[in-house]
Amino acid sequence: MKIKIEDNPFVSKIYQTHWKNSYGEKKQQYSSEAISNISFLKYKYFPIYTNIGKTNSSGISYEITQSSDSRDANKVFLIYDVPQYFDIPHNNPDYKTYRVKQYKGYVIDLKKYESVSDFIANRFNQQRKKTLKYGVRRLERDHDINIAHYHGKIEWKKFNEIFEVMFGFLDRRFESMGIKNAHGSPTKKEWLRNLCFDLINNEKAVIMVVNDADKPIAISLCYLSKNILYPTFPSFDLKYSRHGMGNYLGFKELEWAFENGYSLLDMGKGNFGYKDKWSTLIYPYEYHIVFKKNSLVGFSIATYLRIFFTGKQWVRVFRDKYLKSILGILKK
Repeated sequence: MKIKIEDNPFVSKIYQTHWKNSYGEKKQQYSSEAISNISFLKYKYFPIYTNIGKTNSSGISYEITQSSDSRDANKVFLIYDVPQYFDIPHNNPDYKTYRVKQYKGYVIDLKKYESVSDFIANRFNQQRKKTLKYGVRRLERDHDINIAHYHGKIEWKKFNEIFEVMFGFLDRRFESMGIKNAHGSPTKKEWLRNLCFDLINNEKAVIMVVNDADKPIAISLCYLSKNILYPTFPSFDLKYSRHGMGNYLGFKELEWAFENGYSLLDMGKGNFGYKDKWSTLIYPYEYHIVFKKNSLVGFSIATYLRIFFTGKQWVRVFRDKYLKSILGILKK
């Protein structure tokens, strides 16, 4: 499956501007005439240029155009997190691209189904379907549930209230698992706060709030392209855990995606158990390393990066696939 993403939020002017304001003010910015849609920031020591946002997106897209750029000689462009199912046009023989597989991603192809009910009916076995439907019915029976969607307009005060509740849910969830919230640093949190506010008001994101009466109990922020919905930061009040709030959020995200005509729902990287069960396609994220073919410097650096990231992925696979089993046997 190859999809042409339309209006990608992660290469939008809003996204790139907020990233530069938070992380890239002192770095040299660069845009190549041969690589459309994205801008780059220069690595400190070598002529390596990474996409703005690095790995903090759910999918970078770009195009190598027919126009060559003489300034690209001896430069290497490292583009993180390109979903393999993205259609990335390559229209210039002067440029070479190394593609290195990294993390797994999980996507639901909504075009195969007519509705959430059709998806549930065809995706899960009888017992699983009963569990999902019962969880939804029980939550809505026992509590005064209402759902608010903010898409296109939200006031700063209201957004801040929701944002702080969402991060509170995330912090407590990670704390309960003994893990630090990777998004919880002050700089990153403020970057996300300002970014998401602007994305929502420009219809490039939607924030869904599940309320019990007037109290938020679950929140999902979703980035939006024209054809793909990206659920991000699903969070909920741990006091409601017995209701299967993760499944409830997933159900409501799907419902909104069908109602608004999306083709795909991309759950991103990281396997948290439920993604295996819900996804219709598991794909690899790739790191793309782009350089001019006639550049010895570019070739040398690109080859090093290719070997480095290939080795890193091999170690990751070995750890997840074999090392845990070996350690389990030794403990016995």
